[in-house]
Amino acid sequence: MRATFWWTYGGTVLGAVLAILGRGEFLKNFVLFLEFLLYFLTPWSAINLIDFYAVRRERYDLAAIYDADGIYGRWGIPALMAYAAGVLVQIPFANVPGVFTGFLAPLLGGADIAWLLGLAVPAGLYLVFSRRQATRTGVSSVQRT
Repeated sequence: MRATFWWTYGGTVLGAVLAILGRGEFLKNFVLFLEFLLYFLTPWSAINLIDFYAVRRERYDLAAIYDADGIYGRWGIPALMAYAAGVLVQIPFANVPGVFTGFLAPLLGGADIAWLLGLAVPAGLYLVFSRRQATRTGVSSVQRT
C-alpha cells in the first residue's frame, strides 16, 4: 500500500484515540488546540500576506510554484528565518492558563499579546529579508514601494 494511505490511517487512529481520551474535557482541549494553532499559524499568515501583497504584488507564476528548481526554489530561507523569529518572539508574551505563561505576560496583567507580535515581527522581517535578497540576487519579483 502507498505511504500516503498509512500516514492518513495513522493520523486518523491517533486523532480518534486522542478524542476518546480527551472527551471529558473536550472544550478545554479544543481551546488549547486553537491557541496552539494561533501561535504557529499567525507568523505563517503574516509572511504569506506580506509575500502576496507587498513583495510579489499579487503576481505569482503558478507553474513555477511546483518546480523545486524554479524561481521560488525549494526553501524560502528569508521566510523560514522570519517564521522562526515570529514563533520565538511570542514565547515571553504567551499566556495559556494552566499550560504556559511567558515571563512578560504577568507584567501585562495576564494579557496575551503574543499573537500581535506574531503578526508584526515576521511581517517586518520577511519584508526586509526578501528585499535584501532581491537586491543581492537581482530577482525582479520583489518591488520597492
